[in-house]
Amino acid sequence: MKAQTNFLIIHHEYFDEKGKLSTEYYYIQERKKFLWWSYWKDIEHEEGGWDSCYKTRTKFPTLEDAKTFVREVLCPEVPRDSFRKTIADEMVCKNGESEW
Repeated sequence: MKAQTNFLIIHHEYFDEKGKLSTEYYYIQERKKFLWWSYWKDIEHEEGGWDSCYKTRTKFPTLEDAKTFVREVLCPEVPRDSFRKTIADEMVCKNGESEW
């Protein structure tokens, strides 16, 4: 669990040339530190195909979805855009016999 990490949930709205709401979503920013400076960084994920991948802002349709993501994924530091390998079991062979 992250000790004292701050997150912002930003509500993004785009209005077209006629003033009509065209796009609406929520995204999350995490407070980061570099030396003595603090800054806000977008939570991103990787998208792409066979030969090209790129980072893009992770978007959520509702505020509740964004809050749930912070609570259930970011705070407990669940791995994202990655994989995890663990040794499930180990066997040792001695004199042609296997031992557990």
